[in-house]
Amino acid sequence: MITNANFHGDQIEIERKKQLIYLTVAEINDKYKKNNYTPTFLAVQSLNAACQDFHAIFMDQSESVVFELLSHYCRNLLPRSLDRKPGEPDKSYERRIKGKLKEFERFANALNDVFEQFDVNVVLTRRGFIPRQDPRQDKMISEDVYEPVLSFLSDEKWKPVNNELSDAFKEYSDKEYSNSITHAISALQAYLQILVHGALHKNYKQPQEERVCSEPNYHF
Repeated sequence: MITNANFHGDQIEIERKKQLIYLTVAEINDKYKKNNYTPTFLAVQSLNAACQDFHAIFMDQSESVVFELLSHYCRNLLPRSLDRKPGEPDKSYERRIKGKLKEFERFANALNDVFEQFDVNVVLTRRGFIPRQDPRQDKMISEDVYEPVLSFLSDEKWKPVNNELSDAFKEYSDKEYSNSITHAISALQAYLQILVHGALHKNYKQPQEERVCSEPNYHF
């Protein structure tokens, strides 16, 4: 058990880290009441209790629960909205959001470095955790595939496509390859419907914003 956790950095960084820990544990506590991952925080909603439960989850829970904890933490690092303005060019959009993403990018670079050093085969991106490819290909895939796609799909209207892609990555990480392919096809279907008609077909079943699941997810 940890008490009175120490945070490193200047005063602004320290307060920000405290806020992130508290928000993350509060969200886990609210989302997974039945699983009781945060018993200390449930009893006493304080920063110290949040730190104890954050540490306990990270050290003692299963991989999927740890990734859910990290997903919530990383989501709280991101600005509330990364939406592209109507008609906004790629370069203008990237310049506008670059400053807002500094904190997240710094954390993502550090975390991905640790993952690579310890052979954890996932990569943190703005949309969540995705499977790591061959390290020799990672840079090429990121620059030539992922970043352009992320930029294009940043508009709010593509949210159904992002949801399906996130589910596809999650199923792939769980080695549920058939389900992963199904979600990938659904992402393509949603993309084409929005591209051609400007909206989803009325019969398209859009994923729920809050998914009810027995095991945590890998995506934001």
